Amino acid sequence: MATDAKKRAALAALRFVQAGDVVGLGTGSTTKFFIEALGEKVQQGFHCTAVATSEASASLAAAYGIPILDIHSVNRVDVTVDGADEVDPEYNIIKGGGGALFREKLIAKLSSRWVVIVDESKWVAQLGQKMPLPVEVVPFGWSFVQNNINVIAGGPVCTLRTKGQGSTFVTDNGNFILDCDISFLVAGKPSHHSRTSIYQSFHEQLKAMTGVVDTGFFLGMASNVISGDFNGSLRDILVVDSP
Repeated sequence: MATDAKKRAALAALRFVQAGDVVGLGTGSTTKFFIEALGEKVQQGFHCTAVATSEASASLAAAYGIPILDIHSVNRVDVTVDGADEVDPEYNIIKGGGGALFREKLIAKLSSRWVVIVDESKWVAQLGQKMPLPVEVVPFGWSFVQNNINVIAGGPVCTLRTKGQGSTFVTDNGNFILDCDISFLVAGKPSHHSRTSIYQSFHEQLKAMTGVVDTGFFLGMASNVISGDFNGSLRDILVVDSP
């Protein structure tokens, strides 16, 4: 069911890619379907080039023959298609479950249009409801960042991300990820009030800390959100019109 919903969203995003475009390729299970579908078009003669938000996405794209550009040769990306870990009713987003948040954000900011593809399980009433906020940090002194965040939260809310056998997860950039429970941000606040300014303020606090590379908050960035729902329908939402 979830797989079908992801595929529907991914295929619907193909319409945003025009011949000759520079395409940003996101990271994750839903974006994988988009890269495969785009790759099949390329194999049939469609021309585009791409920049990838992770080594995994670059490898998959290359396997389909999609030409991958060095990020330093790109000044502008026509459209990026990426997934999300959570989307709230104001189309604020958390990303970084796969550890690619910095590259994802950099390429999103280079993009004229940033299209988010999800299945319906990614919709939440408030960010942080289903997963923690990832914060990418440099390895040197990571525990000091963790302590600073815990002080702001008034308790232990951050854990260092690990992988198999308990070893520390390392991003493609050679950094670590702190996963932070952000439920404290909206605790006691009326649910009908906008949370965007709350998330933005916390993001700015985090970015001001020495050692923080970036956060998994993607606030006010989506041009379109395409959601494959489990009943077989598709929600195609224009958030902000793009050129």
